[in-house]
Amino acid sequence: MPSGVKQRALLGALVVSFGKEVPSGRLVEELWGDRPPARTANALQAHVTRLRRLLPASSGTGARHDWLMTGPAGYALRPDHSTTDAQHFHRLGSRG
Repeated sequence: MPSGVKQRALLGALVVSFGKEVPSGRLVEELWGDRPPARTANALQAHVTRLRRLLPASSGTGARHDWLMTGPAGYALRPDHSTTDAQHFHRLGSRG
């Protein structure tokens, strides 16, 4: 679990939109509100990098970066690497 306020806010914003790309502008708003830092893109990228380091290695490739995808307009948590209870429930339910 991320220890910093910004890391938790970033993870929360990505989890809420699980599997969908969250625009960078929305993430900036979530992290800094109406007072973003001067170098917003660099600051956001630094937080994403730190969050990637905290994520467990994915079972498929063993790479941490596979969980958090960088898209053309923002970032997303990839659902194919999910191990949440909700995802497990949906997978089992679809089999039944």
